[in-house]
Amino acid sequence: GETLWQQELPGEFRDEYFASSFAVHDGVALVACGPLFALAARDGKILWSGDEKASYASHSSPVVWQAGSQAVAICNTSGNRTVAYQLDNGQELWELKTGVDRSSPVVANNILLTYAGSRRNGLTAYQLNTDAPQQEPQQLWQFRGAADSGSTPVVCGNHVFVQGEKRLAKVSLKDGDRVWQTTMRISTPKHTSPIVAGDQLLFAWEGVLAFAADS
Repeated sequence: GETLWQQELPGEFRDEYFASSFAVHDGVALVACGPLFALAARDGKILWSGDEKASYASHSSPVVWQAGSQAVAICNTSGNRTVAYQLDNGQELWELKTGVDRSSPVVANNILLTYAGSRRNGLTAYQLNTDAPQQEPQQLWQFRGAADSGSTPVVCGNHVFVQGEKRLAKVSLKDGDRVWQTTMRISTPKHTSPIVAGDQLLFAWEGVLAFAADS
């Protein structure tokens, strides 16, 4: 439990709180705290940060996409945008207007999933280019059956599970088609995300709901 290091991040924080989780990859620790910050995991040294004037915390956590030999940090940020940075130097590679709010981006099988704050944009899939990570991702499909109320989708095999308020849906990762959608018999949940453990999907709100992810 000994403190190995601590780092005070620059910026105007006032009484704000930030709900971003860390992502750690190849000795770099990423956290969205105002802009996206990259710290050396060994000693906490600030390596680079995103644009402080254009970014602020949206309670979204960053994710790392391994594009061949190059690692890319992807984060949802202010203005309903999703932004990608080269992990080793912080160079901005591309920016998408995705309609995101509080959710975190998800990468699976070189597909980027973003979950918007309204059903107008809903759950959207983009194809990432491993040969040219700097190339803007191309939209593959969009599912408008649910919207983000503080939840992040989860991928299990060839499907995506997405929750928005009382709605819970299973969507094909290939084409965005709905496999099934149901209304949960609980009060309106917020700020909680499903997880997958083995072949079970777990959702915690007023207790724990568990069911077979492949059925």
